[in-house]
Amino acid sequence: MAPVDVTFIFAEDVVEWDSYLSRQFEGSGAVIQHEQVEKMTFPLGCTKTPVFSDARVVLVILSPALVEFLDKHAADCFHFTRLLK
Repeated sequence: MAPVDVTFIFAEDVVEWDSYLSRQFEGSGAVIQHEQVEKMTFPLGCTKTPVFSDARVVLVILSPALVEFLDKHAADCFHFTRLLK
């Protein structure tokens, strides 16, 4: 599998924004990964970590649902948020 160029991280309330932003990369040849936080399993496994740490760009679509999810799952998401630094 080719290395990921762009990883989108988003919550359920901005799925349309994920689609819109993805369309902006159409035709560029960029490898895009989509990660909806509600569908992710925490803690992240070692096979999932490179999707974030090796991507050229990680776009976090900040929204009320994402903030609420991170607040409710703070202990589980700690490792995930450290990958974004």
